[in-house]
Amino acid sequence: MLSRELAYIGHEVTFLTSLPSNRFIFPYKKELRDGVSIIAFPDIVPNFIRRTGFGPLGFLFKLFYIFFNSFDIYHSDAGHRPTGGIPVLIKKIFFSSVVYVCEWWDYFGIGGQFDEKKGIRKYTHGVYDLLFEVNEKKLADGIVCLSTAMKARAMKEGISESNICVINGGSDVRNIKYMHINKYREKYGIKSSAIVFGFIGMNVGELNDLIPFIEALNELSIENKEFSNCILATTGKLLPEKILVSLKLKFKIIEFGWVNYNYFSELLSCIDLFVLVQIPNKKNETRWPNKLGDYIAAGRKTIINLYGETAILGKAHQELFIPVLFDKESIKTKLIEIFNNGEIYADRQKIRQIAVEELSWETKSKQLDGFYSKILEQKKNKI
Repeated sequence: MLSRELAYIGHEVTFLTSLPSNRFIFPYKKELRDGVSIIAFPDIVPNFIRRTGFGPLGFLFKLFYIFFNSFDIYHSDAGHRPTGGIPVLIKKIFFSSVVYVCEWWDYFGIGGQFDEKKGIRKYTHGVYDLLFEVNEKKLADGIVCLSTAMKARAMKEGISESNICVINGGSDVRNIKYMHINKYREKYGIKSSAIVFGFIGMNVGELNDLIPFIEALNELSIENKEFSNCILATTGKLLPEKILVSLKLKFKIIEFGWVNYNYFSELLSCIDLFVLVQIPNKKNETRWPNKLGDYIAAGRKTIINLYGETAILGKAHQELFIPVLFDKESIKTKLIEIFNNGEIYADRQKIRQIAVEELSWETKSKQLDGFYSKILEQKKNKI
């Protein structure tokens, strides 16, 4: 979405990515989409490895392409990984005029993702991240942090504040349409009378964040008949059956899996309230939950324990959120309260307005455009 919006405001954007493992087009597949030239390189490793930025062929093809093509700015969203920014840094060794901007959107080190990795991944991907995460950022001309907490980490590592900007994830208001009425529920097998909570982009790791909410809704479904009509709708990975059994759900869960983005807006309109409770830890404090932009674009309130960057947004726009603590009893109390006072349906049009006027990807692209100009000027003055 950010590449698309940069193209819409006048940039020529080339987006480098990789093909699925079951497709091999030499030397790459090229297409134009929304004004963005997309180039996808082949690889031979399974998708779960390729997605982490460790594809050997993808690295070599990208290195070759970057070396023999010139751009005003090279921007990587996963800079320290081999198929991310490393090819740019190699070119930078030979051409000092290269301008490299990278994103710092997650805490890969100890206290963050490293602690969550298990088995061989901890001593391969994890150790690699420990060696290169910070050092790669120090070699960049500019850093886009997704949170003020990550900016503070960058400055603590000795990176100049003038080389850093904070840009949160945006709302895709072009593709996610605002629909106050749930007119698509029948299509997706959801009763019109149901109260639907939504969580998009599910994976097993994020399930741990949801546990207090699930426990609270479980107990309320037993204690109060009003809550027996509740549904939790998810997209993303399907949870293994043994995990679903272990949760002992007393309410209905509908797992939609990976949804075609053309129909994503319809599905979001079926949700009454979104859920984004997160374990208060260093990883969650320093990242920006991208799904939040989609929640806001749909014009729905989000049940959330505010801290880190979301606390800053919540202070500016209280109407976006229903704040809770990361605690089962706090969530139970708040759910009873919002059922009684009708807050489920409040402020929808206002929330959508905030998404359009302040949080859209168009707004984010203009912020990034300004940062690009600043970094290019700094580079020019150094030469």
